[in-house]
Amino acid sequence: MENPEQMVSPAVLAEELDVTESALAKWRTDGTGPPFCKLGHKVVRYPRTGIEAWKSACVRARTTVVGKPAEVAAC
Repeated sequence: MENPEQMVSPAVLAEELDVTESALAKWRTDGTGPPFCKLGHKVVRYPRTGIEAWKSACVRARTTVVGKPAEVAAC
């Protein structure tokens, strides 16, 4: 049987990113954080590959794009 993609809880991800679980919840509401899965009514998990892609997308050389302000992002 294949190994399913590793899923991370908000508590684990918050510790890894050095942010609060409340910050993750706000990012989910704003749509600015890493992609997540909602399993049932209250269970939230983050796929590890989505976290890594989101972190890679957050890498910036500077805070603005020439001619326009930088996009607002949680990263």
